[in-house]
Amino acid sequence: MLGVINCAVVGYSPFLPVKLVVFPEFAHAAPVYETARELLDKLGPILAQIGIPEDSQEVRLLNEILSTSQPDLELLCKLSRLLYAQRKFWAT
Repeated sequence: MLGVINCAVVGYSPFLPVKLVVFPEFAHAAPVYETARELLDKLGPILAQIGIPEDSQEVRLLNEILSTSQPDLELLCKLSRLLYAQRKFWAT
C-alpha cells in the first residue's frame, strides 16, 4: 500500500500539491505515470481509439499542451471540460 501512496503522490504532484491521502473504495486505481508529460503522451492515441478525430479541438489542444515544457493547468482543465462535455464519455 505504501507503493500505491507513493505513485499517487508522484503522479498527482505535477497538477497540484498533495496534502492528504485517503483510501476510497477505488484506492487500487492510482496513476500509473510518474509525470504529467507521460500521461499526456499516452492520451493522443487513446483519443484516436475512442473516435475523436485528429483535426478536432481536443487534439489541437492536446498538441498545444504537449508543445510546452511544463503543461499549463488552465489548458489541462480546458481539455478536461471539452472531453467531459461529450455525452459518449458519461457513465450510463
